[in-house]
Amino acid sequence: MLDINESKLDDTISDTEVYIPGYIIIRKDRSRSGGGVAVYIRDNFSYLVPENLEMVCVEINLLHSRSFLVSTWYRPPSAEMQLFDEYEKFVQRCDIEHKQLILIGDINSDYAKTTLDVHTRTLQFISSVYQLEQLIKEPTRVTKSSATTIDLIFTNMVDKIATSGVIHLGISDHSLIYAVRKFAVPKTRPTIKEVRNFKHFVEVDFINDLKRVSWQNVECFDDPNLAWQAWKSDFNAILDHHAPIRHMRVRQSSVPWLTFDIKRVMKERDYHKKHAVKYGSHNHWVLYQSARNKVNSMMRTAKSDYFRRKIDASKATDPKAGWKLINSLTGRGNKSSPVNDSLVNDRIVSDDKDISESFNDFFVNIGPTLAAESTKRSSNNVNTYLSNDQNNFPPFRFSNIPVENVALTLKCLKVSKSTGLDKIPAKVLKIASSIIAPSLTFIFNLSLSSGIFIDDWKNARVCPVYKGNDRRDMGNYRPISILPIISKVFEKEVFQQLYH
Repeated sequence: MLDINESKLDDTISDTEVYIPGYIIIRKDRSRSGGGVAVYIRDNFSYLVPENLEMVCVEINLLHSRSFLVSTWYRPPSAEMQLFDEYEKFVQRCDIEHKQLILIGDINSDYAKTTLDVHTRTLQFISSVYQLEQLIKEPTRVTKSSATTIDLIFTNMVDKIATSGVIHLGISDHSLIYAVRKFAVPKTRPTIKEVRNFKHFVEVDFINDLKRVSWQNVECFDDPNLAWQAWKSDFNAILDHHAPIRHMRVRQSSVPWLTFDIKRVMKERDYHKKHAVKYGSHNHWVLYQSARNKVNSMMRTAKSDYFRRKIDASKATDPKAGWKLINSLTGRGNKSSPVNDSLVNDRIVSDDKDISESFNDFFVNIGPTLAAESTKRSSNNVNTYLSNDQNNFPPFRFSNIPVENVALTLKCLKVSKSTGLDKIPAKVLKIASSIIAPSLTFIFNLSLSSGIFIDDWKNARVCPVYKGNDRRDMGNYRPISILPIISKVFEKEVFQQLYH
């Protein structure tokens, strides 16, 4: 969980513009000139935004752990004393409800002062009344001429805190403060993809092996399911040899414009900031400020040049790639993330298999469920909606699909198409189009003549795509069905006959 004070956001900046992959953002904005708080969190927990405080309060509910609150509060330096009354109301409510609390923020009350001002004394008094302990013991805002402890962490469960402290970063004159709560957290499951390894794939050898197969053997079958199973077995045996399946861990996307030179200057910036804070060296302060300004300038220039160069290159040749770049720049289309748990019948499910079964049951039954909840029912029979002159249409029969049509469709496949459960990618179908077209055409025509749609082609790999709001609510996901590519080739040929 990452809390930011003085976020300096307003309603002209959307969540997608400040998106961090794998996190959702909760905001309470003030203006672009100052103030505001924002919270980045990995899961969608319930939260509260108090009306009279620049605060966001998140309730954390985890398996095998008592719920607790994590709040971030920004108190401006010029705030009136009355603001502490609102703060005390919040703390009092937490105390009445026996809530465990961690409160973190830029509160602008210097705990390191020898002589405390009235604001800090009031804050200390409220803390003592409600048994809140302040964890930060070293300065959090260090400049050339001053060192103050104004970024603070309060908690009423100090025994649950494993460690806390200050990290001096070069990106701000305020240092980062942190606290680590004790509880057993399951390791984050890595995202594993099943892919074909084309590293040693040689197209000529692959085609030669395909030519050695007696593809006409599929014509021995009267059942299209049996013919398909025989065809798939022969094809996959060769494909597995030339492009074996391997499991690959998905890495987080890198920042392409972050060059070696920028990283070097960032390292220098952080080095001088740490030494300036540690030794109070004027020379290190000067070098830190220079490196900080240089990093900001280099980052702006590098990011701008990268996107301008990529968008210009894609304008004429690949508009889709151009829009993909624009979406990545604005944060749109980045909602894919692992589902770590879901809420099923008021129970949190975290086992991978149980989550998959729960999503499957939900998507399968969504139609009947919505129909049962509908208050508007039609008493009309389906024949009511058919035209009276329906008998004027000539009878329709499927004709045999030509081999040339199937070969052309295979040759025109987009290699970027997702692979279905048969594990046959579009790339190899396109390469082998002239060899496999006759045997696939036989299977397609056998399916049409027998009236049997192949069972494998009815099964899809379903990916739940997050839409928004509570991530544990399965109603906030939409299913994307990925069917075998060969089934889509067949559907295209059927479509041609039905609508042309």
